[in-house]
Order: sequence, then structure tokens, then C-alpha cells
Amino acid sequence: MKRLFATHGIPEKLMTDNGSQFVSHEFEQFAKEWNFVHTTSSPYYPKSNGLAENAVKQAKQLLNKSKKDGSDMMLGLLNLRNTPRDAMGSPAQRLLSRRTRTTLPTSTKLLRPKPLNTTSVSKQLKSARQQQKCHHDKSAKDQRPLRPSEVVRMQTKKGFQKLAVVKSARGSPRSYVVTSDGADYVRNRQHLLPVREPRPQWTISNDSASNSEQRQLDSCPLPQATLRHSVTVHPTATNPTPPMPQVPRRISTTPLRPVSPTTLSSKSLSPPHPAPPALPASPDLMPPSVPSQPKVQFEDTLTQPTVTRCGRVVKPNPKYFDT
Repeated sequence: MKRLFATHGIPEKLMTDNGSQFVSHEFEQFAKEWNFVHTTSSPYYPKSNGLAENAVKQAKQLLNKSKKDGSDMMLGLLNLRNTPRDAMGSPAQRLLSRRTRTTLPTSTKLLRPKPLNTTSVSKQLKSARQQQKCHHDKSAKDQRPLRPSEVVRMQTKKGFQKLAVVKSARGSPRSYVVTSDGADYVRNRQHLLPVREPRPQWTISNDSASNSEQRQLDSCPLPQATLRHSVTVHPTATNPTPPMPQVPRRISTTPLRPVSPTTLSSKSLSPPHPAPPALPASPDLMPPSVPSQPKVQFEDTLTQPTVTRCGRVVKPNPKYFDT
């Protein structure tokens, strides 16, 4: 770029895309040292840098034609710069005030310098661009400018799905800086849709910082003694009666008494007919806290058969009896 500036001069204003080579700190220092204003276009909106995109389109067409014909690309670029456009002359005539010599036979008189009227050329350019703008505006409408802290929806590949908040307007035309999920984005007005939705918690960097500090304070648990003695509720106009404290249930920690075999024998829940006495359990095989219960034979229960409500006697299958 320095070589181009040394050949044609330093421009007053330079407009580029958002490539990493143009948004770096080194390029910013280069713009300050060489005294020109650098402006970037809106990301994902090539219409904002139409002149550069048109030049890229012409360069691609030239490369395709040179590849098909097998001709020299630089020779094709020379012919392109000598091609007149409307009544404004060729790009070489507007820049150098003369035609450049090509492989085509050309008279010597045509190669002599002949300055063009720059005022008329500028008027013709403005008139042509204004006519293009009129045709474009037939199917377009103006969009109102956005205000700071306004809630919008940012367009992505899947549609207007990302919620964002307008942070500030940018130097580029119809370009804004928006905040979404704590990150800043630069988007054109075409990619922002105003919505009537509640403002999210992450609005701007200051609010997000205060929210993070508050979250850190909330995440620190207080000791139980502080929670018991420091919280005191007084009746006010909005809170006339203090809330009743929740008293936890008391659970008895008294161990249960073991049931002895004599207690079980004294219970009224005994089989209708006396069963043979059970042998005492060995102290080595059974713990003393678990008493041995007498084994009830199924034959004792046969004396009292089960009768249904209609009077039918239930006869169980003998194969399911315990032996």
C-alpha cells in the first residue's frame, strides 16, 4: 500500500473491509503517520463497500477470460484500463490525462496528453450514481435510526434469533455497535430488528461488571450463626406482620429397646393352638439383640379356613406350602 501511495499520492479517506490486516494496531499507526482517515465497512454487508466489491468482480471476470483464452492477464488489465466508459473517457484518461499504448494499432495523435474537464467528469459521475440510487429506492424504504440501550434482534445464519442491546452508533453509515451475551458486535442497520422485549441482564459492560460482582457476593455462603442472629424482621407498612419462623421437627434419639422372647410370648397375638417349643438360638450364630421367634406351622392355620364374603371356603394349593 505504501508503494501505491508513493506512486499516486496519499488519499484523504480510505475505506476497507474488516480484514485482520486493516483492523490491526500497526495499520492504525500507519494511518496516523501518513495522515489519512481510515473507515471500515459493516461486517457481512458488502453493499457498504460497493466500489471495492465492483473492482473485485471485474478482476475475477478478467481472470476467467484470461484463463479461457490462455492470454496474459496483465495485458488484459492494460486493455481494461484503456476502455472508454460512457462519455467520461477511460480510467487511464481520467487519471493520466492521456491514453496508454497497447498492442492495438493507435495513432500518435491519440497518445498525446489531453487534460479532461474534471468538473464535468465529477458531475457525470454524481448524476450516474444518483440515477442508480433512484432506481434502487423504488423498492426500498428508509429505516429509522436506533437509540442507545434499545433492545434489538441480531440477524444470524438462522434468522433474527440473537437478542442484543444497542451500545452506540458507529462512524460508518448506518452501522452500530451492539452487545450480546457480554460481547460487542458491529452490525449494519439491515441486520438489526427492533423488538419490544424486556431488556436482558447483560446490557452494557458496566452493568455486566456490576452483575458479576453481585453474583460473586451472592455465591459466598454466610455462616449458620450469622444467619440465625443477624436476620431480624420488623413490621412495617408493606410488611405488617413478621413471618413465622419454621421450627424443625424434633427427632427422638433414644435407642429402641430390644424385644425379649418373654414379651413376645405374653402377647395376645399367638396361634390358636400351641405350637411345639422352639429351640433356643446359639449365641455364636445370632446376636443377642435379635430374639428368636417361634416357627408357626401352616397346619395350625388350617383349623381356621379362609371364607369369602359369599361363603365359599378358600382352598390354597398345597405345593405353595412351606415345608
